[in-house]
Amino acid sequence: MMRDRARHPRGPEQKIAPIIRADIPPGADPRIERIEIGHLLSMQVGLGATSGPNYGAWVASPNWVRYALSRPFADEPGGAMI
Repeated sequence: MMRDRARHPRGPEQKIAPIIRADIPPGADPRIERIEIGHLLSMQVGLGATSGPNYGAWVASPNWVRYALSRPFADEPGGAMI
């Protein structure tokens, strides 16, 4: 029961890793564990952009979430809006 509860969004402070664990790439930066739902909503995740010159590779990737999570961090989670 507790495991199922972790997979459903509860609020902006909830970490995303338990919800999308299967899409986190192997060897991912450990800062992914600190990303919260609120960071996603405010575009303050910290991961490098998937727009501009990265857009084509992102859209062509077989898993958009995994591709986005594989981007290098440009700032800390909760930092600058990217």
